[in-house]
Amino acid sequence: MKIFLRILVVLLIVSSCRKEADIDVPNGDPQLVVTNFITVNTDTSFVRVLWSEPIYNNAGFNQYNNNYKHVENADVNIINNGKKHKLIYDKLGVYYTADVDFNIGDKVELSVNYDEKNKLTALCKIPVEPKYKIEYLNTDSIYVDEWSVKIMEEFKFTALNKGSNYYALHLNVFYESNIYNYNDKDKLVDGVKSVQKSTSWFDKSYFELDENKSVILRHIKYVNANRETDLDVIYSNKEINDSIEFIALTCDVDYFKYHKSIEKYGYGGADVFTEPVIVYSNVIGGLGVFGAYNRVTQNVLIK
Repeated sequence: MKIFLRILVVLLIVSSCRKEADIDVPNGDPQLVVTNFITVNTDTSFVRVLWSEPIYNNAGFNQYNNNYKHVENADVNIINNGKKHKLIYDKLGVYYTADVDFNIGDKVELSVNYDEKNKLTALCKIPVEPKYKIEYLNTDSIYVDEWSVKIMEEFKFTALNKGSNYYALHLNVFYESNIYNYNDKDKLVDGVKSVQKSTSWFDKSYFELDENKSVILRHIKYVNANRETDLDVIYSNKEINDSIEFIALTCDVDYFKYHKSIEKYGYGGADVFTEPVIVYSNVIGGLGVFGAYNRVTQNVLIK
């Protein structure tokens, strides 16, 4: 009994020592933030320049959100092969742009100068064109419930570039759109069909691979268990399941590390119990990313 009383007294003393602290978080000065990815086979470069948000604000990770504080009067330049290209601000697109050609192996510098206090630089290098082998393996269907079926398509990707390289792998799926008569939704408009495509994702998209090393890619999707057309809509999209458009990118280390960090942020960004994710930045004097990639596409038949 005495031991119990002593423990109770100690708990009361400890609990009485608790004190709520109201600490003011200082407002740090905003920093310049840039986003730009360059590649070959294009003659135009686009650079977004923003102000950073305070640490306690929820800014998200979508750099194309036009609600952010865009910087309109900065001096933005790209230096390629010793030639400086000045970028002009486009108010409609809220980005800086200029006509610039890039080639494999180019070492490119980005500079942004707002004032004496706010200026930044970043470097990147255009990677080689991706060489690879992509093979369709199989498709599995898993019944989820009366409303949906889980479809998993598997592919084998083998890197053929020499040495070790960074890869970003995506795909487009094709849809056939039937257009219905606006006044009578039960009747199709004769002869009016269009094939569209939409970007989709594998379960994992970013890899560092040596020559002749392979990874298994899984494309997971959910389809309506009832395959009948819903006549309550004017447009009915039916997926064309006999092929996909495979998209392969070789990328520099900065493009790779940035997107890997965004991938982690996206998976756990909405969960307050996940560990914080530091988004990768290769910018000196500010925040953001300046990276490069090389892209090829290929239609892959699904047997």
